[in-house]
Amino acid sequence: GDLKEATTRAVDEIGSVDNSVQVVKIQIGGLKSAVEDLCESTASTIAQSLEAVESEAERGLSSVKQAMATITEHSTQWSSTHDDAVESMKTSAESHVMVVREDLERTS
Repeated sequence: GDLKEATTRAVDEIGSVDNSVQVVKIQIGGLKSAVEDLCESTASTIAQSLEAVESEAERGLSSVKQAMATITEHSTQWSSTHDDAVESMKTSAESHVMVVREDLERTS
């Protein structure tokens, strides 16, 4: 009788261990899906962050481009204004030289 009892107990324990294993497996499954969800949401958060960084970088780049365009425009304007000024000084100097030359020719 003792053997039968011991066997029954062993079978029960095995059954109980088996149940425990099943429970653990279910918990692991739940954990796995929780981790997967977390990974997905983390991945999408990271993706969003990267997109934000990318668009920020694009905005920054376009600001820099605008600034460069403005600088180029201003320097072109300045350059042409400067050229005009130089040209007018040259013309004025030439006419001055002519006047002086005529005066010299007249007096000699």
